[in-house]
Amino acid sequence: LVITTQLNSQIFEENFDYSLGVLEEVTSNWIQTTTSVDVDVITGNLTYPSYISSDIGNMIFLDGGSDSRTDIQRSFNLITNGQVYISFLIKFLDNDDLDVNSGEGDNFFKMRVALSGSTYRNYLYVKNGVQPNTINIGLAKASAASLEYLLTDFNISDTYLIVLSYEFIDGNNNDIVKLWINPSLDGGEPTPDLSITSGSDADSFEAVQFIQDALSGNFNIDGIRVSTSWSTAPLPVELTSFTANQESNGINLQWETSNEINNYGFDIERSVESSNEFQKIGFINGHGNSNSPKSYSFLDDKFTEIFKNQESSKGEIQYRLKQIDFDGNYEYSKILTVETLHATSLPSKFELLQNYPNPFNPVTTIKYSIPSVETRRGVSVILKIYDILGNEIVTLVNEQKQAGEYEVNFNASNLAGGIYLYRLQTSSGVVLTKKLILLK
Repeated sequence: LVITTQLNSQIFEENFDYSLGVLEEVTSNWIQTTTSVDVDVITGNLTYPSYISSDIGNMIFLDGGSDSRTDIQRSFNLITNGQVYISFLIKFLDNDDLDVNSGEGDNFFKMRVALSGSTYRNYLYVKNGVQPNTINIGLAKASAASLEYLLTDFNISDTYLIVLSYEFIDGNNNDIVKLWINPSLDGGEPTPDLSITSGSDADSFEAVQFIQDALSGNFNIDGIRVSTSWSTAPLPVELTSFTANQESNGINLQWETSNEINNYGFDIERSVESSNEFQKIGFINGHGNSNSPKSYSFLDDKFTEIFKNQESSKGEIQYRLKQIDFDGNYEYSKILTVETLHATSLPSKFELLQNYPNPFNPVTTIKYSIPSVETRRGVSVILKIYDILGNEIVTLVNEQKQAGEYEVNFNASNLAGGIYLYRLQTSSGVVLTKKLILLK
């Protein structure tokens, strides 16, 4: 089971994993506010190291040079306070349809304050760079009056990770817009490349827009993330595995992360018999900020108590992880379901039972039992059939097994009648052998 968590602060993730064609025709997530030049989903995607929304699905192409502006818009639940982050991958394809370096440039991205109005904030601008085959990117809070360009130019045809934020601050015209290009993903929120407060504040946000206009340039967009925390905009906590094994002393949960930002830790929650009524049974501290794999484990040694009055020897338990940020934001993992044997019903010893029926023709069933084992991987079990001279005929089982009762069918339709042996051998040194009789 592979799980990737996205915290509750995550508003949406967009990797354009749609069919090729006009964007608003292949998905209902996006609408085109004008129809002069369609925005298309095209084959391929953009990639950026350590960025979670990278190298997935397809991408979109926006075509500058249009005499009539075209906006493509995706809405989300209204945000009225705190901070909102937007991250995405972008690649400008050429220097066509861009303003000269000394000009104001044109905006290619903005955020819509409300779907019912026409007010925008958090503009991104672009124009030609000083050097050939480069572009320059600028940020404005409310209009071109607050526009500032970065001092660094960026290469045409390179892929860049852009992160924007808008922070609501009490008072008039105090809100802050910030811009990062290729920020470090190794820790918490870094110092922005640009930060602007001048300009009118926004009351809310309800949509993001990308723009095709006369001087907006030709570019690809991919891997969009919108959230209310840095940790889920460019780099969330990512779980790469989540597993459970029943052992002699309980159910061992193990999980691993590949990246962590602002990770306070994990609540471990359990539900019984698919009730979806989860209860916290433990907590494991996180590693805060990390860009290297981290492993975690938790032993649920109390699970048998919930079955003690139940007649059945088996039960179903569900587990999930609640990943919590230092700022209180959280997100649940997917649910892991475990079919368990109660400790009182686990076999007490290795046992190889007599096959049934015996004699047989041509199919018989062989049952065996594995007692509680101490290793997470269980015990290696090999079950083979031999002729009376000890020549190996077939291997029926060769795999790791947890404690429990097992059975396997043996079809001898291609063998001659006679006496055969079946042998169970384990990595713990157990060897058990019995005879079976094939009558033909």
